[in-house]
Amino acid sequence: MPNWAHRTTKRFGFLFAALLAFPVFAAYDFSGTTQRIEIANVWDNSKTAQTIAMWVYPDSDLNSQYFFNGYDSGDTNLGGIIFWTGSGTEGRLLLTGRLATTDVVRGCATLTFSTGSWQHIAATWDGGTDAGTGIKIYHDGTECTYDEDTDGSGAGLAAMNGDHEIGGRHTGSRYFNGRIAELGHWDRGLGAGEIAALAKGFPPIAIPNGLRIYPLHGMTRSVPSNYTGGQLATITSATVVDHPKILRTVGPLSGFSAIAAAAGGSVPAILHSVGEL
Repeated sequence: MPNWAHRTTKRFGFLFAALLAFPVFAAYDFSGTTQRIEIANVWDNSKTAQTIAMWVYPDSDLNSQYFFNGYDSGDTNLGGIIFWTGSGTEGRLLLTGRLATTDVVRGCATLTFSTGSWQHIAATWDGGTDAGTGIKIYHDGTECTYDEDTDGSGAGLAAMNGDHEIGGRHTGSRYFNGRIAELGHWDRGLGAGEIAALAKGFPPIAIPNGLRIYPLHGMTRSVPSNYTGGQLATITSATVVDHPKILRTVGPLSGFSAIAAAAGGSVPAILHSVGEL
């Protein structure tokens, strides 16, 4: 056993799952016009605790572009959750939880994305209150500072039984121009340590607790299927491109949340040394 594995096992009481760093082939390139991916409905994500995380590679300024959203199949308006960028030229991240009376919204202060490079983004929503502070947004593993904090009111919208949309809006607008990879959607709020691990290159499958949607999972260049829900994706013109190296686990990281907690909310350095993006 390597010395680092022995020390880690002695400290935390278990072995890490084996890790491999290798190129995966599940990044999808969106042109910013008409292209998106739809995943058939997996769960009702209206006004409930959840996390959305993914790698993005913007090709142009992010101005009112949608990374991920869900909607009610009987409603022409979006519902449930929207992870997107606000208007203007700064490309700041926002998360919107749709509520019957007033939407709950939180937005990062000015955040300029670097075009032509991979960046990790994530957002959590506790879903239990209408307060904007129940939302947290992260860029490259670090929580951002906020300049928009709108409390919502009212019940969640009707059951979100429509498709989950990646890279655009089902009504044909707000298209993302760039690449998206390793998208995961959980039915709980991930902790800061778990978000940091994803930003360091761990795939969503390394954190299986509550993982509901994991369609771009690096296993195939064909039409992707959802990791947990068994639903196939419908791809509208988006093309497959190579993704940078990530840490691929042979199996879930047993006790991962405990590791993050023991490290004071950050990922132990030993995890950082296994591989880099």
